[in-house]
Amino acid sequence: MSDGHFRFSKFPDDSEFEWMEEILRKFHDRGGKEPVILMETDVERKCHRVGIAAKDWPGILEAVTGVYHEEGFNLHSLYADTLGENREVAILYAKITSLSDEELKRLIEKRKEMVDTLHFAARGNLPVRKLIGISSSKIQIFRRLRDMLSDPEVRRKLRESKVRSRRLELSDEDFESIISEEGELFKFTFSRSAEYLRDRDEWTLIDIILDSYLAQKAFLQDKNATHAFIHQFTTRRGENLTGITVAGEAKVVDLGRVLQILYNIVPNLVLKFSKYFVTREGAQVVRVEITTKDNKFLSETQKKNISSSIKAQISSLQRIHNFLEQMGPGAEVYWRIIAPKIAEEATISGKPQMLLMLRSYDMINLIYDLFVALPDSLQQRNSAILNSFMEGGESKLLMKVHNRQVKKIMSRDGKSATVIYMRLNVSPLYIGSGGDIYRDVKKIIEKALQTRVRDFDEGLRIINMAKLDKVMKIVRDHVPENDLKKLFYLYDEVLRLELDPEEIASEIKQAYEIVRTYLENQETVPTIQVISCGEKFHCVFAIDHDTAVNYLIQPLTDESRKEFKNRFSRYHSTTTLEVLGRSLNIVRFKDLEEAELFAESLQKAEEELNRKKKEVGSQE
Repeated sequence: MSDGHFRFSKFPDDSEFEWMEEILRKFHDRGGKEPVILMETDVERKCHRVGIAAKDWPGILEAVTGVYHEEGFNLHSLYADTLGENREVAILYAKITSLSDEELKRLIEKRKEMVDTLHFAARGNLPVRKLIGISSSKIQIFRRLRDMLSDPEVRRKLRESKVRSRRLELSDEDFESIISEEGELFKFTFSRSAEYLRDRDEWTLIDIILDSYLAQKAFLQDKNATHAFIHQFTTRRGENLTGITVAGEAKVVDLGRVLQILYNIVPNLVLKFSKYFVTREGAQVVRVEITTKDNKFLSETQKKNISSSIKAQISSLQRIHNFLEQMGPGAEVYWRIIAPKIAEEATISGKPQMLLMLRSYDMINLIYDLFVALPDSLQQRNSAILNSFMEGGESKLLMKVHNRQVKKIMSRDGKSATVIYMRLNVSPLYIGSGGDIYRDVKKIIEKALQTRVRDFDEGLRIINMAKLDKVMKIVRDHVPENDLKKLFYLYDEVLRLELDPEEIASEIKQAYEIVRTYLENQETVPTIQVISCGEKFHCVFAIDHDTAVNYLIQPLTDESRKEFKNRFSRYHSTTTLEVLGRSLNIVRFKDLEEAELFAESLQKAEEELNRKKKEVGSQE
């Protein structure tokens, strides 16, 4: 680590940066010769962290992390760098989260032993043989798995196996992607400890890799669904484990929710392994491996219940999120933000584009927003699309069409595209009968145009990834990468398009700082704050005030809604984030006085709701 090349992530917050500064001060105060190590295990938060300052030498990073890997722990975040005029001082910070009670107990019991071992390792006195063994064993496993996944016969067996029937969708291109330099095989092998890899045979490891890859692939094909893969295996130590891989939108899928579902179905569950990450496309991927207290495989009934519960409960939560976003940007914002993007894609590609977005739902209707963009060559077909929905679509899909609009949009190079917008009200009876809204709407459009239609979802994905990269560059020193990705994808799709990367970065940075400061000193830090984020918006940040915020911005009566619009005519939108375990609402206004007035109203609404709650409690 002599050139400071290893940079995995920055410090999550200022408190941890200050913690490392304390370690550096102690290191220099003691003459800068012997390593200084601080270690903390937080039982309540189920996490563990370690900070080290030592003389730099080639291999110190591998030596220190190897101590944890040899004990069977996976480091969830890691920062390493060198300081000093000649880069002679190495600093390392590592954190483990979501620890089981057994792992917490083991860390506490072995604290002194691990501190002594880390001190010895950081000095560079560990046998070279052991250092090489830690890395070489992982490299050997990586090479064996790559050779197997490159073998045409192995690929054929994976496709044909009944146990692995879902692998039928894997093409040779998929396999090549998996074994590529930055592919799923590389990410998996180097994110697991050597002990974890050695304790599972090659076929089991391939199973886990393919599940992760396919879960992410399934997410890209259907972001409105939650995807769960389950398989069972026996480790070399004789543990009978059930492995579960879940992927879905980062705003609704997380490790805590998955574990809650598992504990409800398997009361005698023993958690053996857990890991999660957020992809650049906005998927949260959760991996858990469990057994029972008597080391038994889960029954077929339990596996079916887990799969159906994960899909049903998390999908239900996603529908609730969509419903709560109903008060978000209106049709005029959709036109201003989405129409130019989809029109540009149509003019560049020369192909018609389609975007179907679920806006809200209730027991009577599912409400969708449909955009279709036609290049010059197909603009005369716009009436055919409208007629198709009015004539055949309504009776076939139990669908009613509202708010039809057609506009011609010019691009920068003088080309034009016709954009059609329709709001579709679809009966839940259609969903209940097994219908596929997206597929059938696309069929209607393609029949009217007599040509294939491209999904603009892919265009949105590329736009989102480019914007996320810019946001990460701005705030990566302040927010952990995994948390940052999840927060980014909690923003409404339209808001992500409308807001500049700098605006999103400013909001996320402020949100993280506000919650972190509040958690450090809850008695003095206000839960409602007004802060200007960029030049366009003045934001009200509210911690744990969901009910009061919804009470104000989603009034139940027409009179209340009218009053809200009159008082807050410069209101723009609301986003709800989950930051460090706390719910945080960001309410945006284009006027500072209105933002301050809303903050005052929010405080009064919270007091009123608490008073009513106490009255109900006293009556009971």
